[in-house]
Amino acid sequence: MKRCSMPSVVLRNLPPLGLRGFALAPLLALTLVATPRAEAAEPFLWMIEGDQPAFLYGTIHLPDDRLRDLPEVVQHAFDALDVFYAEIPMTQGAQMKAMMGLMHDESLKEILPEDLYARCETIFSSKGLPIEMVDRFRIIAVAVQISLLDYVQDLMAGDALDMFLYETAESNGKEVSSLETVEEQIAAFTSFTREEEITLLRKTLDDLDAANDEDTNPMAELLEHYLEGDAEALMKKMFEQLDIESDVGKKFHDVLLVKRNVVMTDRMEEAMKARPDAVHFFAVGAAHFPGDIGILELLDERGYKVKRLTLKDAEQLEEMLATAAH
Repeated sequence: MKRCSMPSVVLRNLPPLGLRGFALAPLLALTLVATPRAEAAEPFLWMIEGDQPAFLYGTIHLPDDRLRDLPEVVQHAFDALDVFYAEIPMTQGAQMKAMMGLMHDESLKEILPEDLYARCETIFSSKGLPIEMVDRFRIIAVAVQISLLDYVQDLMAGDALDMFLYETAESNGKEVSSLETVEEQIAAFTSFTREEEITLLRKTLDDLDAANDEDTNPMAELLEHYLEGDAEALMKKMFEQLDIESDVGKKFHDVLLVKRNVVMTDRMEEAMKARPDAVHFFAVGAAHFPGDIGILELLDERGYKVKRLTLKDAEQLEEMLATAAH
């Protein structure tokens, strides 16, 4: 089934690491090319131990051929799942609903300061694209699109990792579900005031200018940290761009990460308790797992034993799952 192009850009690729908002400067240039994947020493894969294992897989919301080349240990866990969970439903209807939820009746020219609108128009024009393509979108969504203008065609042509996993599970006849609703994620976006959104847009433009001046590529660095399985470097890179000391940065952190981590952990627990005999596979943005307010810590506080799996665990995991299946 052909999906609408705008939802594929606006919804599936808003946050690179599961924030489903945007991480400011990290949403910059990314070369979406098919290059060999360097095997990660530790893929972002964890197993919740129990009579029937459950798996947690940290994703990055980007399309890149390297991301689809799942490490063997991840493939074994994915092949064994009974129910696959994304953050939100990945259906065409859900994407359209998300897109509509990020739109309003006012045009950008009416609501943006004159200087800011001019900067946005210049960037779109420099890429050969009309700013009218996002004229009715919320300011926060426009900021995301500006960060990805060089790769619009790639984003529309390829599926982000989350979508790839969702559609593969569904095509394999597995049950698919989600940990949040579209309405909940839209509510997180709409919790920002217009002034806050303008601040975020201005910060995005400033960071984009700075990256161009320094000839750096924060998004590419994030992707490499992800492919290397380096959680510490990945989180450090993301949060150094977020400006978490600012009022808007603190709100972003609380609304789009902390609160959602609690909600998703609650629903993971509910799903596992409701169907203890099923193998659950939770695919959530990698930024939701580490740290004191991460899903891993929340599960630990509730008494779950969670183990991170490495490439060396592939054979043992395959044997364990084969034994459990019988």
